[in-house]
Amino acid sequence: MRTSMLLFVPALLVAQSSGVHPMDRLAQMKGNKILLLGSWSKADRGLWDGALEDEALFTADFSVQEVASRDEFEGWLRREYGVGAARWLALDTQNRLLSSGTKVPAPEALESALATSGFVNPLRQLRQFLKSHPDHLEARADLLVQLRRRALKVAQGSTGDLNAEQDTLAWAPFADAVDAAFQGSWRGLSLPFFRVEEGQPEARSPIMRFVFGRHIAKVEGALMQAPTNESLWNLWAWMARSLGHRSWSKLNATLEPFLYPGGPTSPAPNVAAWLVREAKAKGDWAEVEKLARTATGFQGYPENEAMRWFPGGMTWSGAMAPVKGYPLESAWQPLLEALLHLRRDGEAMDAFNELCVRYGERGAAAARAAAMAAQRPEMAKLWNSVSLPKDYFCQPFTWGIPALVVRGGRSDIPGKSFYAVANGVNPTLAFLFLQGDMGKSVKWPSTTNQWAVIDGQGRLLALGDALPTVAEVQTVLDQAGVESRGKTARAFLRTHPDHPDASGALAIELGKVAAKTQSGDGLLDAKTDAELWGPCAEAWANYFKDEYAWGASRKIIEIFEGRNDAAARSPRMKALAERQLPATEAELRRRPMSMYLWSQWLWLRKLNENRRTFPEVLEDLKPSPTVTPGAFPPALIMQTWFDEARKAGQWREVIEMLKPVWARELHRVDAERKTGKAPDPGVGNVALLLTEALLQNDQPSEADQVMTSWGQRGGRFASMDSLLALAKARGYETLAKNWKDAFSK
Repeated sequence: MRTSMLLFVPALLVAQSSGVHPMDRLAQMKGNKILLLGSWSKADRGLWDGALEDEALFTADFSVQEVASRDEFEGWLRREYGVGAARWLALDTQNRLLSSGTKVPAPEALESALATSGFVNPLRQLRQFLKSHPDHLEARADLLVQLRRRALKVAQGSTGDLNAEQDTLAWAPFADAVDAAFQGSWRGLSLPFFRVEEGQPEARSPIMRFVFGRHIAKVEGALMQAPTNESLWNLWAWMARSLGHRSWSKLNATLEPFLYPGGPTSPAPNVAAWLVREAKAKGDWAEVEKLARTATGFQGYPENEAMRWFPGGMTWSGAMAPVKGYPLESAWQPLLEALLHLRRDGEAMDAFNELCVRYGERGAAAARAAAMAAQRPEMAKLWNSVSLPKDYFCQPFTWGIPALVVRGGRSDIPGKSFYAVANGVNPTLAFLFLQGDMGKSVKWPSTTNQWAVIDGQGRLLALGDALPTVAEVQTVLDQAGVESRGKTARAFLRTHPDHPDASGALAIELGKVAAKTQSGDGLLDAKTDAELWGPCAEAWANYFKDEYAWGASRKIIEIFEGRNDAAARSPRMKALAERQLPATEAELRRRPMSMYLWSQWLWLRKLNENRRTFPEVLEDLKPSPTVTPGAFPPALIMQTWFDEARKAGQWREVIEMLKPVWARELHRVDAERKTGKAPDPGVGNVALLLTEALLQNDQPSEADQVMTSWGQRGGRFASMDSLLALAKARGYETLAKNWKDAFSK
């Protein structure tokens, strides 16, 4: 069963790990790959590793992945690629078969087979692509990833500063590419090279230090414009740690970030975790305390994230790769140690309580260790004697935003009623309707509680059983001092007029107020438009003035929040969209996988009466050649595109969208039936939609195959009256009768 998680994206769903379709499983295996079928000896695995260490094959960037024998995936691979008794397959990044065999090939033989198949080395492929798309930042980042991988291999085993010959051989190609990137249009470039828990190999390269010294001022200048931009902070930390003499405190003194509870931080949490170490080594406890509060937000790195569309929403799969010792050792212990060194015992006690709420006994142990490190044994003794809080709530994934959390399956009150309450207060609350495993992960104080209000840190503010009123929840927020982003933004803008991030936050709140106040239908007259939407449009205009504000590289959790239907009736907002759409589309050509840019484009397009069609925009967008198959176009745009194609009767497009979804969902049903679960009724909606499109496109046999497949699995429909009526209207009375008989039994 899917689990609904209503937050920023309508019907954002968490995909189940069971029943993954082989096509999806293959799509999750990124890059060029060698798939080993069945069992292989340790010696043969060693031969594979040795073969891929060959210089030519190493730069081809093949990973070796094992597929267990008798796994259904193995059978599917054999059938899909027609490889018979082969024990290995070589696939490229687009999952095209390059070669196969039964034994480990010699490096020369594998290189020859790859060349014969037309395989293009990723380095050459990316370089060729960038010749015709020099401003494509995602391809530029992919090229740098490949070149750095090569540099690390060549420099492997060396210690200390490299001599000129070693440095040139290992790092020169990568350094040239970095230099070229920063001499061009690099705004929005996102590189994953700063890892707080790892060393910094570039620090041993004189060539890389020279390149960093040449360009780090550009990054610092950009941070002055966008001090909460996580990508910029990672670029700065990557360079600064290699140079070894850039002062964060001096840089910080030049920054004026707009900060609010649950919002982006300055510096980014992982960078703060590194700087905590630096400050702690110097004994600068005031700096440690300042940075450690930000570093508590660093948990790890996103891993294997994937979003896939299905009619009505998206499925998301992914995980946060945990980093050893984080965030307890990276932030909480230094925070407590700093507070104790500074003799701010009351704040230390508050931090101890919050730490225990989040992590229980593990948190208490970390606090006691911090007390001993601060040479405060009396505090360690105190924290060993107090009882841990029992009546607490764990932090769900609200990304620092206050939320109304509802326990799914515990009440007859519709979720939309709770949503109306969450949307009616100021600030508007995130809304989470937790079911299944997600609901179990939350530590509810009582088995009867239906809902809880939490602040951005996951602290429990109120809970209850019956549906609360808007006034009751508003009182809770007011008493807890929870302020809206808009109120915080107004205060900030008094001293920082036109600040883009604050202007954007204010624009969102002004838009919500205008939408609630607006009445009637049709385009607003000039006077009403000026009164309702004038301040909102002005705030958005200030936001869009700054390229680092609207063009920044952002995570999916910070998806564009400006969308609402009411704004489409405002001439001022329409004029705003008319001006901004070309710039957003130009930025999408540089970063066609950006969820933030796509969500921005969807909103602007709606304001512009959807005059820009998906095919004409997508025609100009080229993803990086190393993008995982099926990832483009992004899932975020698919539902809107699907709805419009269906409404316009573009049935071939509808069918092409639905076929892979149907295959995936049918496979999931088959896998779940093996465990005794009944077919998910939601899959029936996909069957209805695909059957409708096939009938409309005069493909009755394919439509009958879909219906038969669903019926054979025990599937049912809530209603199929409209489909039967369509079949009769299209002249397929026999099919309509057969389907009615089959699904009425």
